[in-house]
Amino acid sequence: MSQYAYLVCESCRVRMFLGKTLFRTEVPSDDRIDHFWRGDSTPTNALDPVLSRALWKILADHGRHGLRVVVEGTKVYEAATDYTEIGGDEVTDIPFERYLDGWSG
Repeated sequence: MSQYAYLVCESCRVRMFLGKTLFRTEVPSDDRIDHFWRGDSTPTNALDPVLSRALWKILADHGRHGLRVVVEGTKVYEAATDYTEIGGDEVTDIPFERYLDGWSG
């Protein structure tokens, strides 16, 4: 079963899609997440320069607010479906280009 995750700031009601949760495979019983993958053309999120910049900016903007990684199937994940998505494409979302515009980081 695939599970997806967001990085959320509950106090500001914003979220950023991290992608599918990929687990460590060395120990079958290990349920720790190894990494996330958004499913685009890059093999890992870490190789996407726009996504990486957006992640650093959300950490700077919301780091003091108590950011959380929330995984599909939890109450917080479900509540976050109403949040503004950084990098989303809905009318109420903030595209990465606009979010990063003018940021010096």
